[in-house]
Amino acid sequence: MPIDVCDKNGNHIGVVHKRFMDKWNICMVALTDVRARELKVDIEKIKELVAAEFGCKKMFGKVKEDELREKMYELLKSENRNIISYEELMITVFLNHFSEKKIENFIDEKALENKIRGYILYDLNKLELKQNSIAVNQDLGYINEQLELDWDKTAIYAKIIDYPILETSSYYIKLNEAYEYTTKIKIISGNYEEEMKLSTILDCKKDMGISLVSSKKKIDRVFCDGRIYML
Repeated sequence: MPIDVCDKNGNHIGVVHKRFMDKWNICMVALTDVRARELKVDIEKIKELVAAEFGCKKMFGKVKEDELREKMYELLKSENRNIISYEELMITVFLNHFSEKKIENFIDEKALENKIRGYILYDLNKLELKQNSIAVNQDLGYINEQLELDWDKTAIYAKIIDYPILETSSYYIKLNEAYEYTTKIKIISGNYEEEMKLSTILDCKKDMGISLVSSKKKIDRVFCDGRIYML
């Protein structure tokens, strides 16, 4: 089931758990031994949503299964049509097309209590499948290093992949000069890359691991090289 996530060798690393801030196509993958089957994914609820979106419901609300199946498989490249089941494809379509829907509302959250070790990010625009799972085909060595630190179970683990840029700017408040300090970093987490601008001087280097804690709209805390930064 494609809510399971594996590494490039096909080893299970976690499950898709929630969306990342306001980015509709980016999901947070919970690093856990829990499998999708334990989450009791509400397939029927998802099917109702997808069928309505694709216009595959009869007058009294019954789903037109054959028509829905055909329309969903048309979305796939021909080489992928034999490696994903109808149910798995439905969940994948849901993740891609219903950005306003919280993933947590379609799974049993209790199955994940005290079993999450942290998160990585997944870009659904780069979706790859392997062994009935969503696959992350990038190197994930930085995860183990940060898991050993055991800083925050809600943290997103990432790696800095370019040289950080430190910036200082000045402005005036009632004739008094004030300064603003920022650090620009480019990170990779899972299969997702992003350039971030953080409102502090971050003591970091290229190839260094970094952990991020986010709210709904921004990064709130950063852990890097043994230091915690509150933003």
